[in-house]
Amino acid sequence: MEELEYMAGLFTEDIYLVREEIASDNGAVDDTTAFMGMNKKGIVILVHDSGADCLPPDHEELLRKILASVQLTMDDVYVINTFHYKEAPLSFGSRVVSFGDENLSLHSEITEKYKIINVEGIEILPIDSLVQIGQSVELKKKLWSCLKEMFLQD
Repeated sequence: MEELEYMAGLFTEDIYLVREEIASDNGAVDDTTAFMGMNKKGIVILVHDSGADCLPPDHEELLRKILASVQLTMDDVYVINTFHYKEAPLSFGSRVVSFGDENLSLHSEITEKYKIINVEGIEILPIDSLVQIGQSVELKKKLWSCLKEMFLQD
């Protein structure tokens, strides 16, 4: 986050993000938007969805409700669909909520879900996918417990 603040001080003109073309495994170029949000609070949300640029509308709606439960909005976070990246870019935030088993292999320190760990100064919370959480009251309760610990006990 400090890098972004430092970089912002270097430029006096407006800076615009230009979408980058992403090459797929077969070499075809895919100009998807694999992220959303403005990251105002340095929080990264990782999802893994092969069928969407970033998030399908029903998953986005569930994520908005989850964020609202801890007084956050989509503007506060940076949602990244890791399907479009070889490595998950964790350096965009000091807190990471990682939805889905596909993201568990990001660091060897991540050994179990629903346990906040600290990796190189970044708090990471690995949890089940949005689909799984949306279908299970038990998983919603586990998620709520972790979110309170991560975001509401500052």
